[in-house]
Amino acid sequence: MKKILKKISDAKDWLVKDNVGLHYALAYIAYDVSVKHNFLIAITGVMLGIVLMEVYDKVHLKTSFSWRDILAGLLGLATAYFINI
Repeated sequence: MKKILKKISDAKDWLVKDNVGLHYALAYIAYDVSVKHNFLIAITGVMLGIVLMEVYDKVHLKTSFSWRDILAGLLGLATAYFINI
């Protein structure tokens, strides 16, 4: 049981380390709100926003470019897309 709790704690630390959940949620919410106006603008705007967030993190905040955050944003976008079909 202790090993299982340790694995869960490690997974939580891995997810929260780079704000993966935040990137997932922001992409989901941004797509969900913008798709009501135009599908093409929603897809391109959210994808551009995901990449620009990482560029901003790298250039202005002097952190590393995180592929995990981009993947989380794309997963949030895909989740919102499939829910809104």
